[in-house]
Amino acid sequence: MKIRSFTVLALVSAAVALAQENQPPECSVSGSVEDSVSHKPLEAFNVSLNPGNKSTESDSNGNFQLKDVTPGTYHLSAWSPSRLLSRKVVSLTCSQDLSGIRLKIDPMGIIVGKVIDENGEPVTKAEVDLVARD
Repeated sequence: MKIRSFTVLALVSAAVALAQENQPPECSVSGSVEDSVSHKPLEAFNVSLNPGNKSTESDSNGNFQLKDVTPGTYHLSAWSPSRLLSRKVVSLTCSQDLSGIRLKIDPMGIIVGKVIDENGEPVTKAEVDLVARD
C-alpha cells in the first residue's frame, strides 16, 4: 500500500512540475503617472495593459504596478475622465520585471493671466471668455 501511495504521489508531483515548465514565467510592469508639464505625480489614474485586460489605479504618489503578466507586447495606457490619455507600447520577455515606466499626461489646457484695467490695476471678479477663431 505504501508503494502505491508513493507512486501516485510521484506521478502527481511530476505532472505538476511538467505543467509549470510549460507555463511561461510571469512578468510585471511598474512605473508612475505624472503631469507632463509640472512632473507632479497623478493619483487615481486608470492604468491598463492590453491585450490582457489587466488594470490598476495609480496611488497617491502616482505609482502603479501590474503583476502576473504573460510575456508579450502590450499597449500600456493611463487615463482619467477629466484628463487626456498617455499610451506606450511595452514588450516583455520571460520573467522580466519592467519598472520605471513614466506615463506623462498632458494637461487639457491651461490659461493663466491677470485682468487689469487701463491704469494697470487688477480687476477683481472679472469674467473672462475664451473664443475660438477659425
